[in-house]
Amino acid sequence: MTRPEKYIELFFMFFMGASFYTLRNHIRVHGAIFLALIALIAVNLKDAHNFYIVYVVSIGYLVLYLSYIPSGFIRKYNRLGDYSYGVYIYAFPIQQSIIAMNPEISIADLIKYSLAMTLALSVISWHVLEKRFLGMKPFLVAKTHGILRRGSATGH
Repeated sequence: MTRPEKYIELFFMFFMGASFYTLRNHIRVHGAIFLALIALIAVNLKDAHNFYIVYVVSIGYLVLYLSYIPSGFIRKYNRLGDYSYGVYIYAFPIQQSIIAMNPEISIADLIKYSLAMTLALSVISWHVLEKRFLGMKPFLVAKTHGILRRGSATGH
């Protein structure tokens, strides 16, 4: 893929996200649309070109649906811990590492392996690091406020 084509794809993804935000009051989240898009993605897993097109067009709606569904299994996800930040920071490097080690990997296998590894690291990260540091937040906020108050009192 040439560089200008990549920029067009990135612009399209940004445009889709901006459009969804702008039209957010007019977009209705519905399970049937969500399932249809998931099925369309699944059908195209074997063809990287078609998969990418379907992915780019679908991802905005899928994220909105998962963000705003009123109930269901996705809402139970955080009962054990908040793994979202770990998923956010670990997914890309894990995906890129898997591709670097196996450039011929299928999209389905990439999703399967990267999801398992990302979720495992996210769970560990939450329970070993993030939860403990968030527990320190009240102390650190109070300390920061004290420093800021002392700085403003001295005129600095």
